[in-house]
Amino acid sequence: MTERLYTRYPFSAAAELIDRSGAQMPSRVTNISFGGCRLIATGRLALGAEVAVKIHTLSDYFEAPAVVIHSTATDLGVMLHNVSPVYFTVLRRWIGAISSATPKPRPQNPEIGKRIPLNGGAPGKGLGPNT
Repeated sequence: MTERLYTRYPFSAAAELIDRSGAQMPSRVTNISFGGCRLIATGRLALGAEVAVKIHTLSDYFEAPAVVIHSTATDLGVMLHNVSPVYFTVLRRWIGAISSATPKPRPQNPEIGKRIPLNGGAPGKGLGPNT
């Protein structure tokens, strides 16, 4: 399995895919990243197909060319390319809002992150300069 280049964030918005023939496929975005998104759609597109992705929220609109990199009967994955600066700003605003609202994972072990003196806290014991 290949490693992802960009972190995915949960995201929900109305979208549509438009193929080279102009056919439109209504869909819904379920996650988004700077590199692409996953969409729920009824229909299948060929891997490698060039499409335009249009995403609508109540306050913003985004569009960019993309390539289909995953396709099943119920969902699609697309990789964005040549995103214009105007739409990149919209994408950055969406991801910034999501990432700042997403809680950061906390260590499972409460001992992680604690500072422990090299000499065990007692002079003359351990690896410190006073050994």
